[in-house]
Amino acid sequence: MAVRITELKAESLGPLPRFAMNLGALNLIYGRNECGKTFLVEFIICSLFKNTTAWNLRDVSGARGHVQVSGLSDKPVSFSPAGKKRKLEDYLRDSCPGLPVSLPRLLVAKGADLKIVQGGDSLGINRTTLRDYLSGAETLDSIDKNIKTQVRKATIENGTINGTQTGVIKDRKQALDRKETVDGLLARIDRDFSGGRAGILNAQLQSVQAQLAIQERAKRQRAYALRQEIVQLQAQRDAMPKEDLESLASSVRDFERNMTTLT
Repeated sequence: MAVRITELKAESLGPLPRFAMNLGALNLIYGRNECGKTFLVEFIICSLFKNTTAWNLRDVSGARGHVQVSGLSDKPVSFSPAGKKRKLEDYLRDSCPGLPVSLPRLLVAKGADLKIVQGGDSLGINRTTLRDYLSGAETLDSIDKNIKTQVRKATIENGTINGTQTGVIKDRKQALDRKETVDGLLARIDRDFSGGRAGILNAQLQSVQAQLAIQERAKRQRAYALRQEIVQLQAQRDAMPKEDLESLASSVRDFERNMTTLT
């Protein structure tokens, strides 16, 4: 994400008693001479950066307000000249590791410095500054500088990287060889086991599990049928007169005594 200023608020800033503005991607602030435009630029510099001695700026410590910047974290961050809070360079160092952060959209230029120059004249904006602002080429250049010479000289033909087998190119080749070996082992396992003895055993296991499921269903059906029979018998027993049940019970006891006597 590009880092850019999203909001300016200032009070008691030289000729500016009060200033507030929400900023877009490109902004133009204009006014008469000596109305506070330079004060505002120096207020931004003092808010964002720690060491501003070399800039030879005016004293804006009495001003109140903040400069809000997006792109440094999940939420916008506010900076002000007062206090010793974290400044822009602290965020760039701690929260933006790895690839360099794109800063061209943080560009602030005063009216007297808008002359486009060929070189690095401090009284103008050079073409490199405009290129960085409009295209983000600075980030690409930073990446290009970190690419090693042997990688620069490598070529790609039919999806294959060809180059000197040293450094990262050699490491990549070795990694691809190891991957090919692993892929071969996985293919062998799939061929010899998934489709061989292991496949047969797996099919047998599935057959046994299917038969077991059938037996389980049959057992539940038989248990349900027996339960129904028990319920019917209990209903018949409950429907019989109590005298008949006592008579039958007495007959059973007499029969058991007679059988014991005979034996």
